[in-house]
Amino acid sequence: MFFNPFFVQPQQFDPFSKAWADAHARASAWAAEGAKVEGKARSHARDLVDEWAKLTKATLDYNAELSAEWRKITLDAMKPAAGA
Repeated sequence: MFFNPFFVQPQQFDPFSKAWADAHARASAWAAEGAKVEGKARSHARDLVDEWAKLTKATLDYNAELSAEWRKITLDAMKPAAGA
């Protein structure tokens, strides 16, 4: 029988093709799980950003009220000195 070492016999790579197919299936499952976790993390991050925006708006409103109250107190304190 003639054997050509440069001609690859298909049956020589059967164990390797199965190993590669198994590795690909595991990698595909790992990537799908990673995508699921990434989606949850993105959703959580968006919720945190929304909550931070609410708190920032509430802080701005509170600072505006506080500033107005300080102006009122200051003007009320100055009235007796102005003789009004």
